[in-house]
Amino acid sequence: RLRSDFARLGKEVRGLAVEFGASTDELTGGLYQALSAGVPADNSIEFLAIASKAATAGVTDVKTSVDGMTTAMNAYGMKTDQASKVSDVFFQTVKLGKTTFGELSSNIGKVATIAAKVGVEFEEMMTSIGQLTLGGLSTEMSITAMKSALQQLLVPSATMIERFKEMEVANGQALIKQVGFAKAIKSIIGPYEDNI
Repeated sequence: RLRSDFARLGKEVRGLAVEFGASTDELTGGLYQALSAGVPADNSIEFLAIASKAATAGVTDVKTSVDGMTTAMNAYGMKTDQASKVSDVFFQTVKLGKTTFGELSSNIGKVATIAAKVGVEFEEMMTSIGQLTLGGLSTEMSITAMKSALQQLLVPSATMIERFKEMEVANGQALIKQVGFAKAIKSIIGPYEDNI
């Protein structure tokens, strides 16, 4: 059974190599990475095809594409059948901001887990990253700034706790749930913008 599965996967990888003009080595590496990240073997070729298409369109390599997509999917508890949606959101972020598929994929792991934990929706997180890059920050700086803001919401300072009381919310997660991530950040920094 295992040998026949490997033979089948090998044949399908060779088919993808022809379809996307990628090397079998690159695709085999992407497949191994996808499987290691928890993509079920039964869905691995379909996922690899989506990631390969994203890599081609995003002018990056398959490994980077697989890494970014699986990182986001794992952080948000998404199933493999949502891979196309994840790829689409990555491309929407590229279109909205000044970033690339490769830059997003390489940096998304720095913020995705904490964003999901705090309650920021995947699309909202990515939109915020795009807007920050459009404002002139690099992708890495945008993601670092977002991570810092999220950490302040997750583990608030005494000043932040006072702000929550003023806004009549229990914590950062409650604020995000009530008004969304972008408005939560704006409502927190708004009164202090002149001092920033």
